[in-house]
Amino acid sequence: MDHMIATAVARHWESALHLPSQDALKSVLGAKGNYAPGTPLPAGHAETPKLILSGWAISTFMLAHGKRQILDFHLPGELLLCGESHEAMECVALTAVTLVATHGLAAEALARLVRQQEKERVLRLTMRLASMGQQRAQARTAALLLDLYQRLDRVGLAEEGHQKVPVTQNVLADALGLSAVHVNRVLHRLRQDRIILVGNHGIEILDPGKLAAAAI
Repeated sequence: MDHMIATAVARHWESALHLPSQDALKSVLGAKGNYAPGTPLPAGHAETPKLILSGWAISTFMLAHGKRQILDFHLPGELLLCGESHEAMECVALTAVTLVATHGLAAEALARLVRQQEKERVLRLTMRLASMGQQRAQARTAALLLDLYQRLDRVGLAEEGHQKVPVTQNVLADALGLSAVHVNRVLHRLRQDRIILVGNHGIEILDPGKLAAAAI
């Protein structure tokens, strides 16, 4: 499965960089890294971007009372960016949720795409903050799941309109500012409406259209 994901990611980046083949893509790839679930990841930034070939990661901020806030999810096919300044990255921890494989990239080949993904990241975090402040729990949860689905679909990783989100309810709770019990209730309602399935290995999005309606 990880090999299939990495192949899809490579195809996406060949197109994004206007490269003729995977051999041409190899010319801009640097050192490869593999990280087990729960282990820290080195942050990338504009000068030394890293591409996520497969796996999911999160960026988190620890509060004074010991609780964490998940700021963002980092998905296959995206650059592992955590901010433009070293100071911003020092207070944010990057952690693998699943087994993560990354590749360093030659920054000169990526200047435009780094800027584009950084703009998308800032917009995503702004929308997440607005959602947490103004939306009810179900809409907030649906909006997050929809965002994850759309980002995976953009790089060709949504299969037949479905996609599995390999995160636990505790991880969702930390991203949404809700209790795990509250998230469980919301997921139960979405499951009853046949929008998602919840299993041992994560959440499967069955109906993106209904999910979008629930996110309003």
